[in-house]
Amino acid sequence: MLWGPGMNALTLAAVTLLTAAPSTGTTEPQAETPRVDGLRGRFAVGVMGAMGSDQGLPSFGLSLQLGAQLNDTWAVYAQLEGSSLLFFYNVGSAALMADATFADLITVGAGVGYVTSNRHTVDLSGLGGEPDRNMQGVQVPLRVQLNLGPTTSSALRHRFFIAAEGAAGFVRGNDTNGLIYSAGVSLGYALM
Repeated sequence: MLWGPGMNALTLAAVTLLTAAPSTGTTEPQAETPRVDGLRGRFAVGVMGAMGSDQGLPSFGLSLQLGAQLNDTWAVYAQLEGSSLLFFYNVGSAALMADATFADLITVGAGVGYVTSNRHTVDLSGLGGEPDRNMQGVQVPLRVQLNLGPTTSSALRHRFFIAAEGAAGFVRGNDTNGLIYSAGVSLGYALM
């Protein structure tokens, strides 16, 4: 009889461990969680630099993507971008995007969205300057992304990216109406 007066739970645990079958020293490899090619969330964040047809110097900012990865090839998401040049020139855009990924390496996307830009003039001389410019309009953003370090062992794909981005659109403003275009580069991290 293993259990008797003076035996407690700790003693019982020690006896159970000592009388258990000895280990053979080999362990079975644990099976990896298979990655499913199906619907899942999409998240990406990056830093960007861009130059537009209505600005003289590049602006720098952040980009964010939130949406759904339909499978390993197709995705739909909202893309939000904001950039600034020393807070005197600000650009913001929001777009609905769709993209396709080829060979887990190149992603090509296009969409439709809204763009707004504001230029604020600071007059330090007191002699007058350019008026503030406020413009809003629609745009068609395009994106070509190089995916770096794709992972295939987890349920989601984690990767860094370098993307070339561009957009063309029509804006209306207090001092101008017409076509605009922009081009830029972004670096970031995506969870696809």
